[in-house]
Amino acid sequence: MNRVTFGASCNYTPDGAQCQNPAIAMNNAFVVSAYTESNSTIFTRVAPLNGEPSLTFLSDESYGIGMSPGIAINNANTVLMVYLKPGNLLTYSVGVAVQNQSDISWQKNMLPVLDSSNNNNNILASSCAVAVNNNNEVMVVFQKYLNSNHSCYDLYYLHGRLDNSNYIVNWDTPQYYTTGILPRVAINNNGYFIEVHQSENHNSIYYTLGKKNPHSDTFSIVKHDEITGESNFDPSTHPSVALNSFGDVLEVHALASLKAQTLWYNQFKINTSNDHLETICSQRYSIEYLTDGMGGKNPVVALNDNQVAFQMYETNSSHLFGCLSKITERANWMSAYQNKTLKQLSIPGSHDAAMSTASHCSIGDDSNTITQIQNISKQLQVGIRYFDIRPVFSFVGSLSNASVNTGHYSGADGFAVGCRGESMDDILDGVHDFLRDNTSEVVILKFSHFLANGGEGMDYFFDQLNVSSKQTLIDKLTQKIHDKLSSKVFQKPSTSRIVDIHLSQMAGKAVVVYDIQDLAAVNLGTNIYTYLDFNADTPNPNSADLVVFDKYTNTDLMSKLISQTEPVTDDDKKHPGQEYLLKTAKYHGGDMFLLSWTLTLQTSDLVNALSYSILQLSQEAGGSLARQLVNMKKNYQIDSTCFPSILYVDACDGFVTDVCQWINSLGLRDHIYDTH
Repeated sequence: MNRVTFGASCNYTPDGAQCQNPAIAMNNAFVVSAYTESNSTIFTRVAPLNGEPSLTFLSDESYGIGMSPGIAINNANTVLMVYLKPGNLLTYSVGVAVQNQSDISWQKNMLPVLDSSNNNNNILASSCAVAVNNNNEVMVVFQKYLNSNHSCYDLYYLHGRLDNSNYIVNWDTPQYYTTGILPRVAINNNGYFIEVHQSENHNSIYYTLGKKNPHSDTFSIVKHDEITGESNFDPSTHPSVALNSFGDVLEVHALASLKAQTLWYNQFKINTSNDHLETICSQRYSIEYLTDGMGGKNPVVALNDNQVAFQMYETNSSHLFGCLSKITERANWMSAYQNKTLKQLSIPGSHDAAMSTASHCSIGDDSNTITQIQNISKQLQVGIRYFDIRPVFSFVGSLSNASVNTGHYSGADGFAVGCRGESMDDILDGVHDFLRDNTSEVVILKFSHFLANGGEGMDYFFDQLNVSSKQTLIDKLTQKIHDKLSSKVFQKPSTSRIVDIHLSQMAGKAVVVYDIQDLAAVNLGTNIYTYLDFNADTPNPNSADLVVFDKYTNTDLMSKLISQTEPVTDDDKKHPGQEYLLKTAKYHGGDMFLLSWTLTLQTSDLVNALSYSILQLSQEAGGSLARQLVNMKKNYQIDSTCFPSILYVDACDGFVTDVCQWINSLGLRDHIYDTH
């Protein structure tokens, strides 16, 4: 199923400005944006699309006085902007996005949008939006304005034709279509337009689907309905919509009520046989984060015919955050690399992968244990291929009666603090079914942080158990893996290292590795392979079947996570910045380098745990991933030696798969071939 995955977003605020009312549009070459400062001055920006997973806006131009801007662009790079001049006069401008300058050259400014049914009188509006297609058809939607004493909920759409010879639009007659507020619109090249708006009672979202009449240059409404999805338990506000020529529809909105800073998106497909919207997915992509101004409001979305999408929103502190995504099938991305080895690829990884849910918490709430927004089955579907799984053996009385679960715990002295996560049965069933249906994929299941959990006062990390007790529990886990995965467990040639085997020889299999740091003298069983962390100070790369450099930064500050400075203090030496580690060759001596792109809650954060969680921190970390790696590549700090083999994140979604796909497209390790 080809789907977009809006995930962690990056700050695109120009020069620290306070930005409001964002509008965006994109074609196959550019993203254009408009916004206001202090709700009165309009600014425009342009970013080229160059195949990178992050945008760089290269211009920030003051346009003039106005409110509620809407913006559109077609593949001829013609840009239209509508906005409200003082007095609520609906106005438009036409410009051209310039390839070599990456800004907008305005050809016609401040032209009134005219009502041809009323002697070409000016139109007064409360809000507005615009769309344009490659046939130079223009669609404007607006909410009618009466005066400051009388609100009006009447919504109109207005079709026009762009005259490229003199950069004006010839307008038809405005058409009333329903009531509501805050309309937004998109139009494609195949005769469809779609409009979304908020209901006048401010708690639901409706769409209107229009279609061009086959024997005329006019449009008719063919569908009008409420948008429902997984978020319909909560009132929804401030919608935006995008549409491409393939009939893909993206809609974003904010959740109202107590979740006003939470954003949601829906993906649909127009069924042209019956003009229905078929749901592809529905998912949250930004959550309330009052501490640092995250969360979002006024979301907007754009989509092009290259199946690239961009969403942007205004945070509580009036900064603009956004992210790129593709509409693509991520479940079988490895199919393009069957002649490659794991050593040659960058793969997406999930930290504390089983912790999309929490139960049996030993103390407090789950804010410091839930790390993921999707279970492992869904993570597989969006492309994640390396999973950090932490087994918990739950027992009452004898260890021989232990059941196998997962969890996220810390602590010592017989008492573990944390929660259980997904059941081991669900995880292994999900991996089996995924590999059955996606025979090109290779999944690495890394088991570590083993814990025997028998209740308060009876919790044992494996470094506290004797060999016999460890063996009893490991046998249970190994047996369960073989029972559930059966033929899907990878069996490597005896003379080969895991990372040197072509994916075609591993396809459709799960590579199962146990961290043996606390498993000395324990027999792991058949086709279970050994794992150790690479130590740059005492390197011994062949001491396990898989040797991975994995060192986290242990910080809740982005400045420390992205630090490239060589650590000086003892504390910094224990947990250096990830970019310093990535650019330093001596840390790349193992089989794989894991970039631990995670922020960690500190003791001070847990004082107010109800409003501060790992998932909230993950938005800031995940949002910076693409931009930081793009910048490092441009500065020659990522190459065939200093190479991020595993991108390891919380709240992992398709965004990390897209970053890995970009890295793989660079071919940095194409010259490395296996020798077996």
